[in-house]
Amino acid sequence: MNCPRCNQPIENGASFCGNCGQALTQIGQVMQNQQQSQPQSNVPLPSHPAMAAPTGQAVPNYAIATPAQSRGEMKAVLSVLFGTVGIIGGIIMPVIGFVFCFAGFVLATLAWNTQRRSLSIAGLILSLLALTASVGMTAYVWQQKENRSSVGSSATANGSMSVSTPCYSAGFGSQLNVDNSENSCDMAAFNRETFATSTEGYKVYSQSSQVINESNVAEYGKTAIEKDLQASMPGSQTEYSKSIRFAGSPGYAVKIKAANDNISLIEAVVFHKTNGGKNVFIIVHADTAVSADLDKLERDWQWK
Repeated sequence: MNCPRCNQPIENGASFCGNCGQALTQIGQVMQNQQQSQPQSNVPLPSHPAMAAPTGQAVPNYAIATPAQSRGEMKAVLSVLFGTVGIIGGIIMPVIGFVFCFAGFVLATLAWNTQRRSLSIAGLILSLLALTASVGMTAYVWQQKENRSSVGSSATANGSMSVSTPCYSAGFGSQLNVDNSENSCDMAAFNRETFATSTEGYKVYSQSSQVINESNVAEYGKTAIEKDLQASMPGSQTEYSKSIRFAGSPGYAVKIKAANDNISLIEAVVFHKTNGGKNVFIIVHADTAVSADLDKLERDWQWK
């Protein structure tokens, strides 16, 4: 049997032509007419029915985060993070603390008007703590640096008017920087940062000698001082060279005036037995403003 429309062979009892769709029976004709009369919809079906929005219900605007709000919340979170890192960094390395605390302040301020104001407040507090930690650690580091540079291996008392050693104690009549190592009878006192740059200074060196005594200290002292001054200040003019008594003990002193540097200097060798075992003391006073002497030093000098 062939289709009356396309003349293609069809199976016996078929309702439609398998080639052109021609209805071959009354039932097939009715179904074809219903299919042609049904309206076609161009509206695409949702890919997932469960995700389709309910008809007539719109999402309220306040429930939708704007891009500005999202950025503000991110800034608030970052301010908390930067403040925390700044505290840790300020303790380890102050410069890191300063960088992160500044960044935390800026981000917390920019995020102040967002819905996450509580995070902004937390960021400001943490950034303030980071700043405090950084400043405190910086001050501590500088203090330690100053102590190391001024003390070194010595015990230094800045702005002191006196010094005490195992062999003697003495005063200067004015505030001077004192450099005296612990348990040492040697000392230096000067009115500026270093002895070399000062306009006034004292030095005391202590020795133990089995040769020098009260009777020959003048002889040994004269030879030692003149040799020292010729090497350190050649061409200087000698004002006096004589035996002295310093704080009740015998000695010898030479006072000179430098030729070009306008420096007045007196150097003395004094013999005195102390509990520390030292018995020979070389005492020096130099001044560029007035005539050098040992009077102020001797006034408060006490042997031990």
